[in-house]
Amino acid sequence: MYKFGKISSMPLWDLNKNYTPESFIDNVKENLGIRAHSLILVDIGLSFEKSLIQLETACQNNKLVLNSILVCSRLGTKESRIFFGKIEELKKTNIKQPFCFIIPSAKLHFLEEEALALYKK
Repeated sequence: MYKFGKISSMPLWDLNKNYTPESFIDNVKENLGIRAHSLILVDIGLSFEKSLIQLETACQNNKLVLNSILVCSRLGTKESRIFFGKIEELKKTNIKQPFCFIIPSAKLHFLEEEALALYKK
């Protein structure tokens, strides 16, 4: 937990009302600047497919390149799953709600690297 920065949430965008908040990316950029991981809590009404589109769009709009992300789904249940990979790879994965994203910092401890390798997509 000591390597996590600010936690943020990703709301469901409403394109009809021009509601597309990207403040979660501001926190990710800030966290990356201090070499901290970012936890993004995803709105329960947001599908995995749409959340990836929103994440990609927000990253493009803010000139942020994400190498890989961690997706945690249904943690604490018998159906819990953890996936790690590039956004394109994760698009082919069946992720069930609820889920969250973790953006790892650019500098990882070797134990973190080993743990992430276990979940590589």
